[in-house]
Amino acid sequence: MLGPRASFAATSQPAFDNLQVFLSPQNSTLSTFSMTVYNTTGGVVANSQSSYPAFSFELPSGNYLITATAGSPYYYYPIAYGAAGSGGGKMIPSGVMANEQEYGYSQVSLNSSSKSLTISTTPVSSIQTSQISLVVKFVNGTAASGASVYASVLGGESWGYYPGSQLVMSNSTGSDGSVSLTVPIAPLQVTAWSWVPVNLPESQTTTQVTIAGQPVNVTVYWQPTYVGLAGSAFMIPPFQQDTITLKAQQQNYWAYPQGVASAQTTLSVPGIAGSAGSQGTIANSPAAVPASVMRQQQGGSSQVPTESTPQILSTTVTLTTTQSASQAASGSSTLLVEGGILAAVIISIAAATIALRRK
Repeated sequence: MLGPRASFAATSQPAFDNLQVFLSPQNSTLSTFSMTVYNTTGGVVANSQSSYPAFSFELPSGNYLITATAGSPYYYYPIAYGAAGSGGGKMIPSGVMANEQEYGYSQVSLNSSSKSLTISTTPVSSIQTSQISLVVKFVNGTAASGASVYASVLGGESWGYYPGSQLVMSNSTGSDGSVSLTVPIAPLQVTAWSWVPVNLPESQTTTQVTIAGQPVNVTVYWQPTYVGLAGSAFMIPPFQQDTITLKAQQQNYWAYPQGVASAQTTLSVPGIAGSAGSQGTIANSPAAVPASVMRQQQGGSSQVPTESTPQILSTTVTLTTTQSASQAASGSSTLLVEGGILAAVIISIAAATIALRRK
């Protein structure tokens, strides 16, 4: 006798549109091809590599940016120095890496139908440049002076920029938070970050508290502490001025040089909904950079400097923000983050002496 049959609700399969993309390089001898598909916020939704200039993707309806590269494999060729008869008397081989790359991109809109398009690629050395301007600020609108800004070409991680060019892919913001870059006319991911020092009242050194009914002297040690803030912008030609708002980032967002101690912190911002319990990062040095930027600077390598074992930040630190009306009006130079002043106190109990009298 058969038992009761299990019933399952029918689930509808998501609808996908077929997208075929063909590459048309200027140099027909190129033999390595890659393609990356991004959504409207710059997030990667698909990528592929091939020995043939043809790709196919199954994607939901929507708008996408597609970047494509065509190139030749990296190879080494020898250069001889001091050949016989020139006075050197011997041959000294030296390896030089050579690679030819072309780049192209296209925007496409899919709407419940298949689509086919061709992307023409251009030698990297022939891509025109343009100057772009950005404004970097904190959440409360304060200009982020001295923030670091770095631009990278979407889909161009595997090739460097041509030598001798006037490109300025990184810079620092001015006192008004503005910055200018000279970039290739190509889709960009622009990242800005800043490590802002936490300003603490250094005059306070020792205070007495009562612990379990006993008076205890507590010594407060002030040490250099910085909070890491970052943000990014997704830019597609033709370029217009953009704004990047810096926000606290989690600990795994950063790549830390050797010797930098860091800790994840709880960030609570009065007046901003949903901020309670959000995460930020503090460190004893302002040297860390976004891990994505580190990978770009290392030519796409996944290796980043290892984080040292935290030393000064061994306990959980709760970051809170307060701001008086007078400080808001005067534009105080203390740290302004998420609409307030960020403070962190590292406290260690130095000594406690209790005098007991005998009757």
